[in-house]
Order: sequence, then structure tokens, then C-alpha cells
Amino acid sequence: MGVEDWLKKAENVAKEHTTEADEVLKDAEEFVEDRTAHKYDKQIEEGVEAVEHTFSDDEGKPEQT
Repeated sequence: MGVEDWLKKAENVAKEHTTEADEVLKDAEEFVEDRTAHKYDKQIEEGVEAVEHTFSDDEGKPEQT
């Protein structure tokens, strides 16, 4: 199993468990912001938004499976 397979599997799990994935993403965002003394908050927020966009439908809502 290569990295691409692992990433696809992680994507499928996140889409199946949107509530849990959102909680983990927010926890990770807070952790990284705290660890970087909020120096990179803008970049972190952009990354979180990109991940959220990846797992949302065309209207910005999480996909329901």
C-alpha cells in the first residue's frame, strides 16, 4: 500500500465520519496555532479551509454518505 492508497483511504474515512473529522480538524488547528504561538494563524486557517473544501459538496456543506 503506497502513500496515495493511504491518503485515499483516509479521505474515505473522513467522508464517512464528517462530524468526527471536523472535530479532529478543529483540534489540530488549535494545537498547531498554540504550538506556533499564533505566528502562522493565517496560513493554518487557509489550510483548514482547503481541507474543508475538499470534503464539502458544491454548496460548502459536508458531503453526506
